[in-house]
Amino acid sequence: MAVLDGMPVAIAPVRVTLHVEGFERLDRAQHTFAMLNDLLNDKTHPVPHAWTTTSLTVRDALIALDGHHAGASYRDIATVIFGAKRVSEAWRSESGALKDRIRRVLKRGLVLSAGAYREFL
Repeated sequence: MAVLDGMPVAIAPVRVTLHVEGFERLDRAQHTFAMLNDLLNDKTHPVPHAWTTTSLTVRDALIALDGHHAGASYRDIATVIFGAKRVSEAWRSESGALKDRIRRVLKRGLVLSAGAYREFL
């Protein structure tokens, strides 16, 4: 089991605490953590495919849904999807376009989780 502590991961560093239940599971936990470390630090992995409009829409909806269930704010969710710089500029502007977009993305995620995901199967 892993526990994350600190700010949302898209905004600031977090502390990861691993709880390993028993010495017999230590090797597997170490292997899993090493794989995670490789994924996070190796930027040479090729992108498996180009993002389509549909895949980006679903990706954003799932990110928003996950953030919502984790208690993230709209701004936190937007930061994960669009990056801190763009969100910082948009949140200060008079336009509410990005905020509205996050609301729509979250609504789409809630609809998907309520059963609309079956359309993709």
